[in-house]
Amino acid sequence: MKKRLLILAALFAGCVCGAFGLDLSTYGFQVTGTHQENNMTAYDAKDANGTAVSVLSAAALTDANAKSLRDLLGTLEGWKYLKIDHLRAKFNSDGSADVVVMPSSFSYKNVELTAYLPSGLQFSYNGSIAYDFRMLKDNLFLRLKGQVFDENQFAERLLSAVNDPILYLQTTDPEYLQRRMDELVAKVDTLSAQIVSLGAQIASLGAQIASLAADHQKSDNSLKVAIVTLNNKGFFGNIMPVTTQEVDEIVTLKRADPTLTRDQIAERLKEKGVKVSGNVISLVLGVYFNQF
Repeated sequence: MKKRLLILAALFAGCVCGAFGLDLSTYGFQVTGTHQENNMTAYDAKDANGTAVSVLSAAALTDANAKSLRDLLGTLEGWKYLKIDHLRAKFNSDGSADVVVMPSSFSYKNVELTAYLPSGLQFSYNGSIAYDFRMLKDNLFLRLKGQVFDENQFAERLLSAVNDPILYLQTTDPEYLQRRMDELVAKVDTLSAQIVSLGAQIASLGAQIASLAADHQKSDNSLKVAIVTLNNKGFFGNIMPVTTQEVDEIVTLKRADPTLTRDQIAERLKEKGVKVSGNVISLVLGVYFNQF
């Protein structure tokens, strides 16, 4: 019976070592079993401090993987405020590791940060530690992303998110900032469209005003011609017709040279072959230029 158990134990150890590609015990880990996770076999182990570890890899683990895991645990277990309940590490083909740490406690400045870490702490490790995870505070999911330089700096950032989640969102969350930027861009686009529409309306209004001004000019001119005609009476009081062309000729000459007198205008018109009486010229100068 003992012989059979020894054989089974040897077979189990051989399977574990074969799957890993190395003996983790030489790096201070004790393999306690296996379980299936994401269609991969995860190996459960404990380090020399008794910290529970799950290790996954699509390929056989290497010495470099084991050293990285040992170094990462050494760093995290050396932290003052973080106490690890369980660590899960998945090694990628480039040797980097995606790491999830479920803390049993992370108390910093009398604030228990684990209360705001529903999914634990997510790190990536490739000689240095980067983080990318979410905290939950006041029904707000806060994304924290960056590089870990030391525990105090890391814990301080988590605490700032907990103490003022709105301010944290407004100043640091890249997704929040991107949403705000998208909103501002959308507002700018809307305002631009409104400005274009307003410009078209102004142009249309300008055209209407120009048309009204032209109509007003025509009406005003017609009225003035009528006034000149009504006042252009013969010896017996009969009205002598005045044409719009005659009036236009007089107005054009006077506007071109405001110093022209009635007689000078008559002389200019005579030179052009336009016959207009001095009375009509006087009436036009009075009605159009208030010159009597």
